[in-house]
Amino acid sequence: MAKSLPGDRTVWQVFEAERPHLVPIGGPFDGFHAIQASVSKTCLVRFDNNKYSVAARAVGRPVEIQAYADRVVIRQDGAVVAEHRRRYSRGETIYDPWHYVPMPIRGPVCVPFDMRAAETPQNLAPLGPPSAGPFASR
Repeated sequence: MAKSLPGDRTVWQVFEAERPHLVPIGGPFDGFHAIQASVSKTCLVRFDNNKYSVAARAVGRPVEIQAYADRVVIRQDGAVVAEHRRRYSRGETIYDPWHYVPMPIRGPVCVPFDMRAAETPQNLAPLGPPSAGPFASR
């Protein structure tokens, strides 16, 4: 049975009367909740009682968290610095190990030797050709 509104009209009848006055949607709806956050020294942002990791380059600068129903996108200056599946539980820390890859290169305390010197061809030559290793085909 159709629900009646005041004036003895159904919801459908009211909708049909309003339809010509509605504005059409121009494309897919990109609905998200956006908030500002800061990135901790451990490359984490807090959102909805959970912590999500971000790329190491984002540390110390503000980010925008865009929370969709299924994912969390974290942007800094318009560029995506992290994207995670959204968690609705509480107290979780969600990591992406690739966010931490550049961190050891950032400071002399983390790197016990000069990376540029280690990557020069003369320093790599003593290792021999790639086929000389233990996994070389025989």
